[in-house]
Amino acid sequence: MSITNTSLTTTAANIFAASSSSVITTIYVANYSTTTNASFSMFAVPSGGTANSRSIIYSNVTITAGDTYIINQEKLVLEQNESIRANANVANVCSVTVSYTNI
Repeated sequence: MSITNTSLTTTAANIFAASSSSVITTIYVANYSTTTNASFSMFAVPSGGTANSRSIIYSNVTITAGDTYIINQEKLVLEQNESIRANANVANVCSVTVSYTNI
């Protein structure tokens, strides 16, 4: 297993980009602010695609200050050049950790 970490901004950006066939096992979205609530959206983007209403998998999920949202119910299988992108309504308040393995 491997992990990646990134901070969310207000623009949907890659939080994981598959360089080969990969399985995402868990995604943690942590609001590290002690005072500011935030919401995030997440997208499963096919190769050559964009983050839009057709690729959204989580929409405006609110995370209170100091809390963490854990996504681990279903595994996501991505092929090369597919990605998971995310953004938040407030920049640099949420961090994302993705746990994955290449297959």
